[in-house]
Formats: sequence, C-alpha cells, structure tokens
Amino acid sequence: MHVNVNMIRCRRVKKMVNDNLAGNFIQEFALSWDYADELRLKNPRSTIKMTVNRVTPESPPHFKRFYVCFEALKKRLERRVQTYTRFGWLLFRGSI
Repeated sequence: MHVNVNMIRCRRVKKMVNDNLAGNFIQEFALSWDYADELRLKNPRSTIKMTVNRVTPESPPHFKRFYVCFEALKKRLERRVQTYTRFGWLLFRGSI
C-alpha cells in the first residue's frame, strides 16, 4: 500500500485523536463522581472518599485516589477486634 499523506493532514488527525481522548477522560471522570454518589445512596453508612489534585484552583481536577469501606466490613472488623481483645485479656489475666 503506497499512501501519500502530507504533514498537515497528519497534524489534523493527531489533533482530532487528542481532542477525542481528552473528551473521554472528562466523561469518565464525571462517571466516577456518579459512581461515588450511587454508592453513597445504596450504602448510607459506608465510607466513600474520592481525592483529586488541582495544580491551580482554575485547572481541571486530576484523579488521585478512590477509597471505599462498606459498613458490613466495618462491623465484621469491629467484631474480630473485640474477639481478639477479649482473648488477649484472658491470656494476660492467666484465665486460659
């Protein structure tokens, strides 16, 4: 295949691709906020945190991290800690 493409056409296509990718990032970033809101709605006592960075206050946000801790997992962890704490206290007292 012999294709003759000039530099102007290559630059135009490259700009179209970059603009399309930037638009996709913006749309996907908005979807992550929607996902966090939906999690908060369906799991009211769960912890959901989304952190973004901004270089300047006017710059667009850049995704940094997404943290989720569901209420059911919190309760399970609390029960385990209580069990191990009681067991450790009994060992310390010499009751076992």
